[in-house]
Amino acid sequence: MRRIADAVSGDRVPGLRAAMRNNDIMLFLGDGALRELPDDKQRAVDTVVCNFLHVAWRKRQKLWRSACAEGNDWRLK
Repeated sequence: MRRIADAVSGDRVPGLRAAMRNNDIMLFLGDGALRELPDDKQRAVDTVVCNFLHVAWRKRQKLWRSACAEGNDWRLK
């Protein structure tokens, strides 16, 4: 959230700021909250979100594999 706030500092974006305050999942699953931003800021925030999701996926994958059968991410132990 801090990185998103840094990317939009100085911009008047009440909808986005409300979504950030409320930890709205749509910040990470859609771009509706970004519509009030200019295109370049939308891309900057989208980059922040995508980077976060990549990191979260890598961490999740390690935990997920500990619950799966050896060598098969589709079969639980």
